[in-house]
Amino acid sequence: MLPRPIVLGYHGCEESLARKVAAGRQDLKPSANAYDWLGHGIYFWAGDANRAREWARQRGITKPGVVGAAVDLGHCLHLADRHDLEFVREAYRHLKETCDRAGVALPQNTGRFFGNRKLDCAVFETVHRLRADRRLIPFDTIAAYFVEGEELYPGAAVRALDHVQICVRNPARILGYFLPRGI
Repeated sequence: MLPRPIVLGYHGCEESLARKVAAGRQDLKPSANAYDWLGHGIYFWAGDANRAREWARQRGITKPGVVGAAVDLGHCLHLADRHDLEFVREAYRHLKETCDRAGVALPQNTGRFFGNRKLDCAVFETVHRLRADRRLIPFDTIAAYFVEGEELYPGAAVRALDHVQICVRNPARILGYFLPRGI
């Protein structure tokens, strides 16, 4: 049996919360906002502690901190996998049909990057609902490449803030927390 991938993820938050979590005195709480782009869960920047701190600062946190986590991806919905992307496409179609039948508007995304991602959230939550309805193994985590920021150079396909985001739906997949050095 091959080992499952373990990813180091970083969560930007108040420095005091980062210390409590790393010391085992508190857990990170899953986000359950209607605008969470990968649906509900605990969000991490994969491999980039500095970006996590930057994000915390941008959110107006006065004493930004970062807590690192070793995450066993487990049963992962990996959005760089063509097969997994089909789950997302199917969920969108199902959500659209459901909204059309009910005569309600499909949620909308607003903002270029980290705006209000209500449609994305609804689609990913539909992925999980469909899997539960069909009695399929639930996804523990979601890994997604996120395109963000200005082009690195004119015509570039890569951007200044591109990153991989991990959304942990099953907190048991977080093997442990730590305080990263040197950020």
